[in-house]
Amino acid sequence: MALSKDVIMQNMQRFGGAMYTPVILFAFFGLTVAVSIVCKNTGLLGSIAAQGTVWYDFWYVVEQGAWTVFAQMPILFAIAVPIGFAKKEPARCAMESFVIYMLFNYFIAGFLTLHADMFGVDYSQAAGSRHGTRDDRQRQDARHGHARCDLYRLLHGVPAQPLL
Repeated sequence: MALSKDVIMQNMQRFGGAMYTPVILFAFFGLTVAVSIVCKNTGLLGSIAAQGTVWYDFWYVVEQGAWTVFAQMPILFAIAVPIGFAKKEPARCAMESFVIYMLFNYFIAGFLTLHADMFGVDYSQAAGSRHGTRDDRQRQDARHGHARCDLYRLLHGVPAQPLL
């Protein structure tokens, strides 16, 4: 079976389309990073943009979310290439759902960086087997060997119930 010029051109166009999909996100997220950095500039906006203000906190969280695409670029291309070669268009929602999930994680990380004390979380602690809360009443789950973190209990001051 001989490869024709048309078949090669079609496959190259599909590959180009697959590589273009994550690149579309760069413009929006790049502008969002730029706007958030400008909005945190005290030289331009004065004391409203000072660290510790609500204005600064808002734009800090937006900036952290905007870096999502650039921080996760390799995985975006790894997801986009097979989707680009897929025969069905609805496969693109897999990449979109990944971007939304990662964006959510970056927003939460940015918020916790600024306001972890409100939730009793020691966000400066490195990830590991410790639970990361400042609550000394935290219990160890013997079945799984890791600390339990009950968000409802943290937010409402309700004592934790042991897992059965």
